[in-house]
Amino acid sequence: MRGSGTPVTGWCRPRRQRHPSPLQSAGGLLMPRPPSCVFIVLTQARSFMTASRPARSQPKEVDGVAVPSPSASVVLIAPTQPGTTTPDGYNYRSLLLQRHAKSSTFVSAHVFPGGNLDAADKDSAWKSLYSSSTVVDSSDLALRLCAVRETFEESGVLLVEDDEDSSGKKGHEVWASVPEQERKQWRDKVHSQASSFVDLFKFLSEKSGKPCRPALSQLQYRGNWVTPRINSRRFDTHFYVAVLPPAASTSSSTTPGGEAQSSSTPSSFSESLVSHDGKETVKAEWVTPPQAIRRTLGSSNADEPPIILFPPQFYLLAELMPYKSYQSLLLPPTSSSHAPIIRPRQVKPFEPEIAFIPSPTPEDPGRVRPATVLPGDPLNSSTEDLLRSLGIDVQSKAEKELFKLRRHRTYVVLPPKKKGEKPPPGMRVVGVHRRGMKDLLGSGWEDMKHGEIVHDSGRSLDNVDKAKL
Repeated sequence: MRGSGTPVTGWCRPRRQRHPSPLQSAGGLLMPRPPSCVFIVLTQARSFMTASRPARSQPKEVDGVAVPSPSASVVLIAPTQPGTTTPDGYNYRSLLLQRHAKSSTFVSAHVFPGGNLDAADKDSAWKSLYSSSTVVDSSDLALRLCAVRETFEESGVLLVEDDEDSSGKKGHEVWASVPEQERKQWRDKVHSQASSFVDLFKFLSEKSGKPCRPALSQLQYRGNWVTPRINSRRFDTHFYVAVLPPAASTSSSTTPGGEAQSSSTPSSFSESLVSHDGKETVKAEWVTPPQAIRRTLGSSNADEPPIILFPPQFYLLAELMPYKSYQSLLLPPTSSSHAPIIRPRQVKPFEPEIAFIPSPTPEDPGRVRPATVLPGDPLNSSTEDLLRSLGIDVQSKAEKELFKLRRHRTYVVLPPKKKGEKPPPGMRVVGVHRRGMKDLLGSGWEDMKHGEIVHDSGRSLDNVDKAKL
C-alpha cells in the first residue's frame, strides 16, 4: 500500500538560497499505526538503476518530478598530534558546520562542508590541468572540484596536492604561508564568484614556482544519496572523505569576525585555517564520530550540547565509529603517494523511502516507528533492482531467506506538518541499523547498529554460509 506522505529532506544544501524555511520542533518518536497494514512506504523511489547526474541544461522538473541537482560534500578527517588521542580514544576528528537558523535547508543542523555543482567546476581550464592524471576519472572531475571548492568556501580548508615546490614546501604549506588576510580575501572572492577558484590555483602556482592543483586524488568516494522524488527540491549528493595534512603546531580556530574558538583536543591540522563562513554557517566544530552520535542521540554529558544530524551525516559518521585510528581506514602507502588515502569501497546511489516499522509493546500493540529505508533493505522498493544489478538470483531459496534478514535503515522523528503547509524540511535521526550489506557490496559495508532501533531476532550476515540456508 503506497501513497503520499512526509518526505526526506534534501541531502545537501542549495547554493545561497534566500527563502528560509524554519525547522519546526520534532514531535514524539512514536506515531499512530496506519490502519489495516503492516507497513506503509510513503515515498515512491525512482528505479535504483536509473540514478543519474543531470546536466545543468536539464529542466527543473520532468513529468512533475523535480530533477535532483548534482552536489558534493566532504567528510574531513583531521589527525591529532602524533602520539595523542582524544578523551574517547580516537586519533582523529571530523569537521561539522552548524547551519544558520534561517537557512533554507538543514536548518540549525550540523553538516559536512559542501554544496551544489557550479558551471565553474566544468571550466575547460580544469580539464587541461588534469588531462594527464591517472588518478581522477574525467567523468567525476567536476564533482570533485565542486567538493574542494565548496569545502574552501564554507570552512576555509583548501585541499592542495602535496607536491613539493622548489623550496621543498608541500602544497598545503604553500597555502598556509599566504597571509591570513589574503587567504580571507581569496575565500570571499571564490564565495562570490566560483570562477575565481581556478585563479586561486594559478596564484599559488606562481607563488610556488610549480603547478599547484586541488587535491582531487585525496578524495575517496564514500557515498551517493539522492533526495526522494516526492520532494520539490532534490539533490544528488556525492560524499567524499579526505585526510587532512599535518601542521607544525596546534592553534585555535577563528571566526570571520576574529573571535577565537578554542579546542580542548590536540590536532595536527592547523585550526587557524578553519572557520565557519559567518553567512550560511554559524559554527565550526571538530568532533570524533562517537561524540557526534552521542550529541545527536542526547548525551548526558553537560559538556556535549545536543546537535541535529540528518540521515546521511549520521550514517557516515556512525560507520566510522569502529575505527579509533585513522590509519586503519587507509590504503597501504606507496612510493608514489604523497598523502594518506582512504580505502575505496563500492558505492551505489541511495534514494531513501519512508516506512513505518511495527514495534509493538504490551501497552501499545499497534505502535510503529518511522524509518528511512535504503536500497538493500527488504522494505525499499528498489532493492530487487539492486540485487539483479549485482548478479544475484532473487528467486533462489537462499536469497529469499537473506532478503528478509537484511536491514538498511535509519530510524527518525518526522517533523510535524501543519495543515496547508508544504512538507517540512527535515527529520532527526535516532538510530541506524545496517545488516547484511557487506554480503552485497563487499568490504566497507560491515554491520552497524546505533541508537534506538527496532530489535529483531536476526543475526549478523557478514559470515553467513548461504549454502546452509
